This record gives sequence, C-alpha cells and structure tokens, in this order.
Amino acid sequence: MNDFWNDDLPPGYYDIRFKKGLSKKRGVQSYWHLVTFQNVSNYVKLDIKHLDYACGPGTFIGLYSKNNSIGVDLSKTQIDYAIEKNSNYSNFLTLEDFDFHKHDNSYDLITVMGLIEFIDDKEILDLHTKLIKMLNNRGKIIYTTPNFKGLMFFLEKALNFFGKVDYSNEHINKFDEKKLEKLFSSFVKDYKIKKFVNISIFFSYFSHNLALRIEKFIGKITNSKYGSLMLIEIDK
Repeated sequence: MNDFWNDDLPPGYYDIRFKKGLSKKRGVQSYWHLVTFQNVSNYVKLDIKHLDYACGPGTFIGLYSKNNSIGVDLSKTQIDYAIEKNSNYSNFLTLEDFDFHKHDNSYDLITVMGLIEFIDDKEILDLHTKLIKMLNNRGKIIYTTPNFKGLMFFLEKALNFFGKVDYSNEHINKFDEKKLEKLFSSFVKDYKIKKFVNISIFFSYFSHNLALRIEKFIGKITNSKYGSLMLIEIDK
C-alpha cells in the first residue's frame, strides 16, 4: 500500500483529474468524486473543527471546507502538493508528523473518504479506535467506501479505465451493505448507512449536470436504497 500511494500515484493526481472534469462539466471519475464530496460536505458546517483523514492532495478541504480543517495523509508527495495548492486554507500533515494523542477530544467532524476498502478489518478497527478518541462529545465520523455489489463490478472497470490508475489489486476489503454492517456493528452501537451514485454515473460521461439531476431523481424515488458508494455516519 505504501508503494502504491507514495510512488505509483502522481502528485495531485486526484485533484488534477477532478478539477479537469469540473472544468469540462463531464467525466466519470470526476463525477464519482463530485457526488462523494457533495454528500460529505453536507456535514461540514460553519465554526466546527474538522479533520480530513486520508485527505490525499487536499481537494475536499480546498473546495468544500467552511471552517478550521486539518488534512492528514500517508503520502508525503500528496501532502506537499496539498500545502502548495491550498496554502490559504488549513494545515496539512503527513501521517508520520501527526500525533494522535495530542488531538484527543478535539474535533467536531472527522471525514475518511475512500480509505477503508484499502485496509483490512483489524486496521479499520484500530483506526476507528484512534479516531473516536479525537472526537468531542458531539462529534461525528463520516466514512465512505464503494458498494461492491451490482453496478460496482462495471464501475470499477470503467473508473480504472477512465482514471488511468488501476485499483483492482489494491482493494483489500470489497464491502457490500451486509459486510459493512457486520464489521461496524461489532464495535459501533449506532450508525447510519446511506447509498449514492446510481446509474446516473453513466450519464456523467456526457454531462455532470444531467447526471446529477438523474442521481437526485432516482435517489428520491428509491429513498437512496441503491448506490455504488456508501456513506457511514457515526456519532460519538
């Protein structure tokens, strides 16, 4: 995992691809991140302290943060990029420089997007134990991870193709809703799971706006029961 994130992934890869897609207002990979960021940004309120764990090149903080945010990532190359591109926003630290113990009871919100599918169950438990200690009494953790069921079989191939980075060998945990519930219920009492990214993603190749309208319509009539991405909301 270290080699992939530090060496195989170009600096700022996600940020560059995402912003390129936004400028064109179309694209499969950029749409995937756009819908993720839009859903997670609903939890980012004014005047809260926020940690974006596994922040990559800092795109979410740079575009969606409304408050005091800190970004932490394993990859020094991505953190260096985040610092360069987002110097007016928040602090960015490598995991090596981030001392968990100094942040107990510090955060109102911790976001972890697109990480837990790359680590095993024990690592997820260990990470969650560390993160929950950093939340204040009213704090909340948001995880996102793909739903490896149904459309995701085709989407994974499409994202690997259009994104030019193949994740298939890096996915250690391929969650569906039942597997996700089984894991989190073993160490969390209360949690909510929301699904998004439905068949709208296929229309994103032509237009983000069209895809978002379809996403909203299908989510409304199905009560967000179907989707290739899952959001897990956990209160302390």
